[in-house]
Parts: sequence; structure tokens; C-alpha cells
Amino acid sequence: MDNGKKVCEQVGRTKDIINSLTEIKDNVKDFYRSDSKKYGALKDKNYKEIVFYEVDIDEYIKND
Repeated sequence: MDNGKKVCEQVGRTKDIINSLTEIKDNVKDFYRSDSKKYGALKDKNYKEIVFYEVDIDEYIKND
């Protein structure tokens, strides 16, 4: 939180729904490892959790 606002960082994306569950599992394990190279900088900024969102790009662009 930054002044009451939720702050998010995009660290990856995928279009491959078949392999996304494997990616998510691996990313969660990596985030919570104490020696994570990929997520270490985020942990240094006091990020406490990793969250995954599904974004409908067509809908997002339409509403932008």
C-alpha cells in the first residue's frame, strides 16, 4: 500500500492457458523462496504477496 492505494508491479504475462498453471505454481514457489533472484528486488521493496490476475485484453482496450 502506498498512501492507502494498492501498488502492483507486472512481472510477467502469458497467452498460453495450458501452461499457465505450471507457471503460476513455479512463480509462487520462487516468490516465497528467501534467495529468489527473480522476485528479490520486489521483496526488498516490502512486497508481501504475489497475486495473479486474468485480463481480457480486448475488453481492457475497448474501455481505455
